[in-house]
Amino acid sequence: NQGVGAARNTGLAAAKGDYVIFLDVDDEYNKNLLKKMYKNAKKYNSDIAISNTNYNPKELYSITDKEVFNYKDIPETIYLGVRSCVWDKLFKRDFLIKNNLTFNKFKHGEDVYFVNRAVILADKISAIPDIFVTYNDIDNSLSHQINNSPYDSVDAWILTKKFLEEKGIYKDVEKSYLFGIINSFLWTYYRLDDENKKLLVQKYKPVFKDLGIFDKDFTYYHHIYDYIQLKQIMNMYPKETAKTKKEKIN
Repeated sequence: NQGVGAARNTGLAAAKGDYVIFLDVDDEYNKNLLKKMYKNAKKYNSDIAISNTNYNPKELYSITDKEVFNYKDIPETIYLGVRSCVWDKLFKRDFLIKNNLTFNKFKHGEDVYFVNRAVILADKISAIPDIFVTYNDIDNSLSHQINNSPYDSVDAWILTKKFLEEKGIYKDVEKSYLFGIINSFLWTYYRLDDENKKLLVQKYKPVFKDLGIFDKDFTYYHHIYDYIQLKQIMNMYPKETAKTKKEKIN
């Protein structure tokens, strides 16, 4: 078993249609989902068509009132409105092939790097206001086995930053990017056991410092509460000094 990403790559390689979609088995889908999304994608010749979901259903429509858009229209909010998941999106297959978009080998967060690149590379993204996808956060699902690979989701955002810098657009989307990596960290943190929580903080505290997250006023952020939570969590785990490590050994 090579993980969900490998399975999706196998399916993508075998696909023959004009569009592809990647659905999760533990979610619920309206019977008209494929028909409506395909019709929307064909109407606008979209690279990506997005269905609304029960998961923050107003978020996408709070950032743009355009029926068709791309990241240049909403650089500061692109990762706020377009979730880093594949289960609510229909992709033009030629678009994925042209841009060599495949899934990485992460066990968790395999959607993140894929979608984060796709929404930047897409010329046309269209959205359907109707809720056709019901996201189920089931305790026994793959999402809750994250303690076995706790760094994948946030690491995918670190890879995203490298991609954005290579494209020369990181500063354009920085505000949106910081929302995304903070949100991903919190999503991961609250699903971990105590020991992995501590390790997660120790790993990413210097990363967040380098990103300048805490150098910005809290009013800079789209979700102020996320920023406050992150700051509180960082302060819960002070950096160990050589003295405290020695005391623990003794």
